[in-house]
Amino acid sequence: MDNSFYDSYWNRRVHSGQEWGKQQFNKVLEPLRGLGKVLDYGCGLGLNYQKSLAGSTSQYVGADISENALSDATSKVITH
Repeated sequence: MDNSFYDSYWNRRVHSGQEWGKQQFNKVLEPLRGLGKVLDYGCGLGLNYQKSLAGSTSQYVGADISENALSDATSKVITH
C-alpha cells in the first residue's frame, strides 16, 4: 500500500493540537477509562488524548497507516 499521502500529510504539520484537558478527555473518552486494552487505530502524532488514555488503561496500543506519524508518536514515549 502506498502511504505517501498520509506521510505527506503528517510531515506538513497542518494537523496540530494540544493535549486535552481533563474535562475534554472525560467528555469524549471516559467510557474507555479502566479498560484492560485499548487499540487506538489512527493515533496520528499522539497530540491530543493519547497520554491521558495510555495512563488510564492497563495497555494502550496506538496504530496508524503512516510510519512517520507512528515514529513521531513513539518519540513522545506514549506507551503503557
